[in-house]
Amino acid sequence: GNIDFFSDRQPIDGDRADIDVDLIEKQKKQLYRMEEEINHKVNALEKRIQQSARAHIIQEFGEGPVQVNLELDFSKIDQLQGDDKTKGQIKPQLISILLFHDTPHAAWTWLEQIGRHVWDGAEIAWSQAHVVDVVPSHNDPAGSKIEFIEKGKSEHQIWTVGLRGQQSGGLAMYINLQDNKHYHKRETCVGKVISGFETLQRVLEISRSQNYDISDSGIHIKLVTATHVAMRGDV
Repeated sequence: GNIDFFSDRQPIDGDRADIDVDLIEKQKKQLYRMEEEINHKVNALEKRIQQSARAHIIQEFGEGPVQVNLELDFSKIDQLQGDDKTKGQIKPQLISILLFHDTPHAAWTWLEQIGRHVWDGAEIAWSQAHVVDVVPSHNDPAGSKIEFIEKGKSEHQIWTVGLRGQQSGGLAMYINLQDNKHYHKRETCVGKVISGFETLQRVLEISRSQNYDISDSGIHIKLVTATHVAMRGDV
């Protein structure tokens, strides 16, 4: 009367009476359909957010491309180096960024923060081998953030500009110094540097110098502005 739990016998039909394979397959198909419906709704919501962002950008800046200008302040570095002979004669040192049209949600989120002067006074420095980081000196009082990742055509190629969320809840911006598609797959690429490469080179030279203190680079963004870019034919 002993039961052999280790026998190699094949289970008889009665052993599987409590397993309804057809029911399991039916439930799996229902779950797949639910997942497809949820993904469809999420995609539709993201498209509506993008459409709304585009409408806000056009309302604020007009039709056509938008350019963000970073005006850098090297005065602290110049004072430390004793290079103040041309004080008052130095032209504004700008880095100009053309925003992409295919990432409107991230672009509008950033433009709103620029309008609230969140990025004025931000520190800019080379802190990693492949990017130049820009971090605001204070938090956005509105607490705006990027809700989802937009995939554009020019994802994190050299000289493109990305936005990432910080642990503190705010946004940080960075300039890609190489093709970083493999490093920043989960971050939105929002634009590309189109001028100010000499200014960017100076940031790199100061950041790489032996006396550089990463906790206080001495380089700050004095002012960040955004403007409509006049195209040929514009009146």
